[in-house]
Order: sequence, then C-alpha cells, then structure tokens
Amino acid sequence: MRKNPIALIALAGLIVVGFLSQVRVNQQNALIAEMQKQINELQERAKLDLVEGMGRMQLYTDKLYHAGKAGNTELVDFYVHELEEVAEDLVAAAHVKNGQNTGALIEQMLIASIEAVESSGVLSEVASFDEGYLTLINVCNACHKQVGYGQLEVVVPDRPVFSNQNYEPSAP
Repeated sequence: MRKNPIALIALAGLIVVGFLSQVRVNQQNALIAEMQKQINELQERAKLDLVEGMGRMQLYTDKLYHAGKAGNTELVDFYVHELEEVAEDLVAAAHVKNGQNTGALIEQMLIASIEAVESSGVLSEVASFDEGYLTLINVCNACHKQVGYGQLEVVVPDRPVFSNQNYEPSAP
C-alpha cells in the first residue's frame, strides 16, 4: 500500500486546523464565562440593599403619615407611589434573611396591602386615613416578625423626621 504524501499533508493540516479551532472555541468559552461572571457581580452590586431599602420605606411611611394627617392627598399619592417603587426594587433584589426570601414576602404582604389600601381609597380620604395607614404599619410589623426581626417594630410617628417640609396641601 502506497501512502500519498499530499493526503498525509492534507490530513495533518486538517488535524492542526481542528486543534486550533478547538483552542479558539475554548478561549471564547472562557471569555464568555468571565464576562458572565462580571455581569453577575454587577447585577449583585446593583441590587438595592435590604437595610437601605427598608430605611427608605421608613422615611416614606413617615412622610406619608404627615401628608395624610394634613389632608394632602396629592402628597399621599406621591409617597404611596414611592413606597411601591422601593418595594418592587426589594422584590427584584430577592434578599434572603433567616431562610426567608424577603422579596417574596414583600410582594405577598406589603405590595398586596399597598394596592388594596390604595384601591380602597382610604389613604385619600382624610377621615379613613388612619385606618389605611395602620394597615400598612401592621403589615410591616407582621413581615418583620416572620423573618425573625420582630424587634424592628414600626410605630405611628409623633413628629416628622424632617421639619423642613410642608405637608399641607398647596393653595390652588
């Protein structure tokens, strides 16, 4: 049997090309894996921190209370919307505390409560504002207890956190 040198050279060339192609694929896969790792790290850093989010919610519930007590329904609507936005960010962040997905709890308990109170109109009615507000506060406290942080009890504020905001409705 006679060996064809051209066929052997072509076969060797194909083997080299195949090997180099596999090396290139491996390099691309490693690059993709590294890029995915960087994307995951950036997404993790972009998540709203649970404590920061809860602090913002506490601030907004304080402002919501004082706007409601002043009968400023436009400001009440604004702070309800802000609460919803922070709650949605915390749901997306899906933090876990004591084995509980706080995002899922916020979605099930708080967002549902905000929507129910909002759709009932009790926060927009000066006479029933206290009832709606207490519903939100009770939901916050129930959630804190469920994740093992019952000592974080939210109460009705007795004075605004910031004294430099007017909560009265604007003159027409």
